[in-house]
Amino acid sequence: MNRLKDHWTWLLSGSVTLFLAFAIFLYLSPNWYWADWTGFGEDTSKTVEETLQNGKLTVTKRITHFQSGKTLWDWLGLAGVIAIPVVLFQFQQQQQKKTEEQAEVEKEIAATNLREEALRDYIDKIAELLIDKNLKVLLKKIIRRNHHKRQSKA
Repeated sequence: MNRLKDHWTWLLSGSVTLFLAFAIFLYLSPNWYWADWTGFGEDTSKTVEETLQNGKLTVTKRITHFQSGKTLWDWLGLAGVIAIPVVLFQFQQQQQKKTEEQAEVEKEIAATNLREEALRDYIDKIAELLIDKNLKVLLKKIIRRNHHKRQSKA
């Protein structure tokens, strides 16, 4: 969790720094006419419409309109549109990895609990046999008998 927090902290601080640097650059550059590709220059075009009636010029319209080509803002918008699915995909992959790791940990805990329960049941069963079934006395008799057989053979 700490690593993910550090990642987002660096990403956010880098983005803010880049934005501030760009804003300062814009403020300090008063003439943007040299950089029409940024979209800050003039986007104008002049069109003249003339109407003839009876061979005479009657109406003259001057329309100023211009649609520039791709600007920096257009490219940044395109990059943002492409970056959003990439970031979402990475976020999904991180969440999936985290979920898989959590499932693995839970699986290991369940296996450990199962082993502990089996050991506890085994110890309870042995205790029951030793105490309730008087197996302790029977074991002593068997040990003595085996001991006597060994001594008689020797």
